[in-house]
Amino acid sequence: MQNSQTSKFTRSESDLAREINKDHLHRHISRRATDDQEAQLGFMIVFDEHKDLTLEEKEDYNSVFGEFETKTWSGLPLSYLEIPESLSEDVIQEARLKTYVKIVEHELSYTSKAYYWNKGRIGGTENTGAYNGDVEFEGNGHGVHIYILDSGIDDHPEFENRIDRDLSKHYSRPDSFDCLGHGTQVAGVAAGKKTGIASAATLVSYALLDCDNRKIGQSAIVTALNDIKGDIQNKPYVNKVVINISLGPTGELTTEESTLLAESQVVEEGAVIVRAAGNTGGDACLYGQEGMVNSLSVGSSTPDDERAEHSNWGPCVDLFAPGINITFPMYEQHDDSSVSYGWGRGTSFAAPLGN
Repeated sequence: MQNSQTSKFTRSESDLAREINKDHLHRHISRRATDDQEAQLGFMIVFDEHKDLTLEEKEDYNSVFGEFETKTWSGLPLSYLEIPESLSEDVIQEARLKTYVKIVEHELSYTSKAYYWNKGRIGGTENTGAYNGDVEFEGNGHGVHIYILDSGIDDHPEFENRIDRDLSKHYSRPDSFDCLGHGTQVAGVAAGKKTGIASAATLVSYALLDCDNRKIGQSAIVTALNDIKGDIQNKPYVNKVVINISLGPTGELTTEESTLLAESQVVEEGAVIVRAAGNTGGDACLYGQEGMVNSLSVGSSTPDDERAEHSNWGPCVDLFAPGINITFPMYEQHDDSSVSYGWGRGTSFAAPLGN
């Protein structure tokens, strides 16, 4: 195996989170929702924009769907309608017969409060579908510093000014803010006010990923782990530490001894390290997880408590946590009246739940 294949990490987790999947299409798309919105039952009808409609099909479309607002997703060849439950019966029956309709789903229309099943699941509740965010945990993470080794973390109302920019670091970057989006999403699952499990924890942004090629070497992770060890040793208030590494290799990877040593040293200082097991659907031992005895490798599970198809598996995976249809904050600019959220899948979003 060439050195270049064993030393590069990529943001493949976020790429997978944006992958369009027939069964969970609309949960991968960013939406905007105000804080007082609730979930509403209804249908989603998705059309394939690659298909050129005949004149007859266009007339048929206008006749059946013309009264509803057609929406689109930026950068995707898809358009969709959202049909309220009260108006849906006849429309949906017709939609299922149309050759130009790609997907018909009977789902919840998820908003900022509507779908946090991952929190409910690890909180010990039964899987009953949508979860309204009312589950209570024994602790809320107060006094814990969660270091996110990723693409950075953007400001978002979910974080309530709990990002410690003084502790945060950036490597070959101008600042510790997010340049790709993945780090903000992972941080939201870890410690968002509504989307996270440690809603009072302090976040520390370690912006490792290169914004251009989205890759780093294992040496960057070693440097970051050593810097965190220094924080624990030299800053008395940094005494409860979780380190989240939701980065995956570009291919099969053998773990370097320097990484193992750096992990063992920071764990000796009392830190807990969680890693994403990877999204290749293969043996995690072949993708950088073998020998990682000082960190927890977390795979993805479904609402049915089964292994998600994308998740790596095997003896090098320590545990599974919810990793599909996960709600997280988006990293675009926000204000207090209109907050953007997204939905995705991947072991990146399972890892924060494994600590």
